[in-house]
Amino acid sequence: MIEAKEKIRHNGQSIAIGQKLNGLSKEEEQRLVALGAAFFVDTKPVVQVEGTKEPQDPPNDLGDKKDGKEDDISVLKNEFIGIELADLKATAKEVGVEFTGNIGHEKLVDRIIEVGLAQNVLSQFED
Repeated sequence: MIEAKEKIRHNGQSIAIGQKLNGLSKEEEQRLVALGAAFFVDTKPVVQVEGTKEPQDPPNDLGDKKDGKEDDISVLKNEFIGIELADLKATAKEVGVEFTGNIGHEKLVDRIIEVGLAQNVLSQFED
């Protein structure tokens, strides 16, 4: 899913800034992101907990233990080892991760994970 960074006209529809676009093909999403008109947004599922106003993150398989989550992040970070910084920057930019040009490898990996696009980026490096 992508979100408009600017007003977009797509397939005869006018899309306002901040509006999320769902149902586009990967190629259409990539094109709009490459043009700078949109960016990818986190599409992790949320659940509405009865009696609350705000959606909550779904429970994870680790029983929501903090150290379990940290272990998952460590494992995920290890998957980025060996990817050249220039390649990682290019791929991250393609999938819509926003970052400063002088960012280092570790900070870029943290940013990719933070915005929820780690799997999108890693999938570009699979053989």
